[in-house]
Amino acid sequence: MIQGSKFDPEGEYVRAVGVELRLNYLKPIIDISTTREHLRETVYKKWEMEADAKAATSDGMNEEVFDNSVDIEANAIPKAILQ
Repeated sequence: MIQGSKFDPEGEYVRAVGVELRLNYLKPIIDISTTREHLRETVYKKWEMEADAKAATSDGMNEEVFDNSVDIEANAIPKAILQ
C-alpha cells in the first residue's frame, strides 16, 4: 500500500490493469510465516555453530600471533599529487 500511495496515488494504474484488492490480487509465492520461521531456525543454528566453534578454540592454545609489519610497504597507500 505504501508504494501504491507513493507512485499511483489516484489508483489509475491499478484500475487500468483490472486489479481489485483482496479479490483478484496475486497470491504470495511463499508462505511468509513459514519462511520467517525457517529463517529464524537457520540463524539460531548458525549462532550455535559459531558459539561451539569459538568454545572449542577458546583455550588460547590454537591462536596464532605473527608480525605483519613486513607487508606494510607492499600495501602502501599511494600519495595523491595535487597540481
